[in-house]
Amino acid sequence: MADEHFSELCKQILVEVNKTNPKTQKQFVRLKIKVINDFKKKYPKVNFKIPKNIDVLSIADSKDRKRFGSLLGMKPVRSVVHTA
Repeated sequence: MADEHFSELCKQILVEVNKTNPKTQKQFVRLKIKVINDFKKKYPKVNFKIPKNIDVLSIADSKDRKRFGSLLGMKPVRSVVHTA
C-alpha cells in the first residue's frame, strides 16, 4: 500500500514539474517539498519515504527523462584512469 502511494507521489511531482518547469535544482527541491506537504495533507496516516530525484526520474516517460534528466539526474561519477 505504501508503494502505490509512493509512486502516486512521484507522479504528482512530475505533473507539477511539467506545469512549473523549474530551471534549477533549488527550484525543483522547493517544488518537491510543496507537493510532499500537499500529499501529507491528503493522506495523513500514510507513512512513506521522501522520494529521491532518481526515484522521480525512474517513473518518468522518455520525453520527461530527456527534458528533465539533467535537473533530476545523478551527480557525475569519477572514473578511474590509469590504474596499474
